[in-house]
Amino acid sequence: MSNYPKIGKEWPGSMNYPQSTFYHAIACDEIKGHLSVGKFGSNDAAGTSETIIWSGAAVPSSNPFPAAAAKVLVRAGGNASDDDGGTGANSITIYGLNATWDIVSETILLAGAAASAQSTNSYIRVYRVAVTSGSGGVNVAAIILDQVAGECIAHVQAGKGQSTQCFYPVPRGYKAHVPIIEAYVDSNKVALIQMWQRVSANTATPSKRLVQELFGIIGGARSAFDLPKQFPEYTDVYMTSVAGAAGSGISGMFDVILIKNGS
Repeated sequence: MSNYPKIGKEWPGSMNYPQSTFYHAIACDEIKGHLSVGKFGSNDAAGTSETIIWSGAAVPSSNPFPAAAAKVLVRAGGNASDDDGGTGANSITIYGLNATWDIVSETILLAGAAASAQSTNSYIRVYRVAVTSGSGGVNVAAIILDQVAGECIAHVQAGKGQSTQCFYPVPRGYKAHVPIIEAYVDSNKVALIQMWQRVSANTATPSKRLVQELFGIIGGARSAFDLPKQFPEYTDVYMTSVAGAAGSGISGMFDVILIKNGS
């Protein structure tokens, strides 16, 4: 787990603290074996069929939940400014899971409108992509990260600087608690927002189970749980939308408390 950020120190009597103080301490890496992860995503043109809330939903040939790990690379067709030494994005850092669902990360250089070199690691999931930029401060064009077979596994919208995707894979050796989910719909349109889990996602036959539903959202909705939803290792946690009208802009978010097994 050498690629994982430092997880904080012992915090005796933590469960005697108010919930807000406890969560704040987690966010500050002050509780051993706990880490906070914020996930948010959007779909600028959601449809009337069930769609995962992420910016890659409209990308041709996309699959955030591939069955096997593979090396990844940035798809050709970007902007010449997004190049090592350019004024746009120079490189990206990939955060994900390898074939055994352990956390791995690495940085790869961009190559303008050409495809990048392949990654060193193989990834079965990518849960975040962050951009390192040149003098322009942000990526000029969208960045599409593909597995080598050509399916988009992660996506960064133009000008956003990092991926926006409402899904998180729980790594091996950890469990995840989700204390809150939120969703927003543009204008006066109506949408159904659902949170799902894919249990045993490391097998050939994962089970898809509903976790929470937010019916008839107009504007925004928020659901906070007195007892956080809990998910075991090897689980995909994600949010989907079903828009009442095609072309709806929809965004979602959820917080994750990642807890090392045995903590």
